[in-house]
Amino acid sequence: MPEMVQESFVGTWNLVALAGEGALIDRLGANPVGILIYDNSAHMAVQIMNRGRGRISLKTAEDFKEAFQSYVSYFGKYSIDLQEQSVTHHVVGSLSPMDVGSQFKRLYEFSGDHLILTAEGIIGGEQIAAQLIWQRNL
Repeated sequence: MPEMVQESFVGTWNLVALAGEGALIDRLGANPVGILIYDNSAHMAVQIMNRGRGRISLKTAEDFKEAFQSYVSYFGKYSIDLQEQSVTHHVVGSLSPMDVGSQFKRLYEFSGDHLILTAEGIIGGEQIAAQLIWQRNL
């Protein structure tokens, strides 16, 4: 049974919806673009970007701040808790130095070719309550 659940995660997923509240949600915008990858050896990677980010000159401190705050990226390992119906991302590397070594727990639900992850807690030093809907990339 655990192998069947892990196999359900394995693949590449495209972000189709993000809802919730918190500064991170505000910075990523109403319609961000993202990709999530799980492999069969329990490695994962995720990247999410504010779709309206555009080209930023990176000439001022404010430019760097905007670039940093409009993008989320980290990678590491993942583990699944069948009882709790959660997946935990064990962060090895991240755009945000504060996240390195963190464990991000997400409640999960599968619906057709969609993976729904519910995230609550502290990410990048900020409180977040979000639901991310991912669609399997075929």
